[in-house]
Amino acid sequence: MPEEPTTTGHKVNNIKASDFKSVYSNNVEMRTAYFDTVFIFGEVQGLEDNVLTVEQKLRVVMTPPQTKIFLLLLTQQVHSYEEKFGPIKIERDMVTPELLPFLERYNQSREKQDEG
Repeated sequence: MPEEPTTTGHKVNNIKASDFKSVYSNNVEMRTAYFDTVFIFGEVQGLEDNVLTVEQKLRVVMTPPQTKIFLLLLTQQVHSYEEKFGPIKIERDMVTPELLPFLERYNQSREKQDEG
């Protein structure tokens, strides 16, 4: 694979490990500790009797600085997607209660951008 320039000035030579995996995920659980952030990616299997069943498929552990860089990358990619295809709608019942204040702030900031 050809080397790709980065903003840090370094070139990156990406090679796939022999155990490289590609998984589909429509659910992610995240935990943080002082030294690590843990993401567990899974696939929703169904909802029965108000119990959501998720098959956990992959665990990824990152340092806090790498987690923040990941956040920046995700933010940039979502922004590019929405510029091209339109806003991604997230309903209140799609997120946990802890995320509702962030969702509301995000929606308000998007509304201001659309007005301006």
